[in-house]
Amino acid sequence: MKLKKSLIILPILLVAGIIAMPLIDKYKRGTIKGELKDFAVKDINKVDRIFMSKKNGAKVELIKNKEGKWLVNNKYPVTEDKLKILLEETLPFIEVKAPVSDAAYNNVVTKMASSAIKVEIYEEGDLSKTYYVGGTTADELGTFMYMEGSTRPFICHIPGFKGYLSARFELSELRWRSKNIFNAPVNELKSVEVNYLRAPENSFKLIKSGNEI
Repeated sequence: MKLKKSLIILPILLVAGIIAMPLIDKYKRGTIKGELKDFAVKDINKVDRIFMSKKNGAKVELIKNKEGKWLVNNKYPVTEDKLKILLEETLPFIEVKAPVSDAAYNNVVTKMASSAIKVEIYEEGDLSKTYYVGGTTADELGTFMYMEGSTRPFICHIPGFKGYLSARFELSELRWRSKNIFNAPVNELKSVEVNYLRAPENSFKLIKSGNEI
């Protein structure tokens, strides 16, 4: 009799389990799916302004002018290498690795509230994304990031890159500023003169004559 009841109950439980699986999955992942987590910029050619700031008052602004040249704080040319790393190697490839766990949630949010870098990205003059870049995971292979309007931060990374991303969102004007001394192609220079005031005997001048210097 017990065996007969078991044979009847077993299919019922099996069917109930199959029906419940999508509901359980939805409960576990539904809030994550619905969160704002699209950190990547799909078309960097549309980006014309990036504003970054921190709660301590540090801030920097990168702006593309009408001639297509990037300036830092609307004053100095931007160093090409750093701009390339941010625009071409970072913004288009940021992906979510995992949501911050419930156990780590409070700790991560508290730290981000005081030290995260706020990033505003503008595309063709309009604000397209606002998110916060926080610290790193224990293995330094992930970066805590939070999209404004979401309720949960995420661990982000760039596939294939081993390291953290916060260092790429630099807030120092000096580090963003181009280090070029002569803003002209080398082949346009006719002469360069170097004078050592304390050791004039070491001074020299380079003069271009035809194809020779």
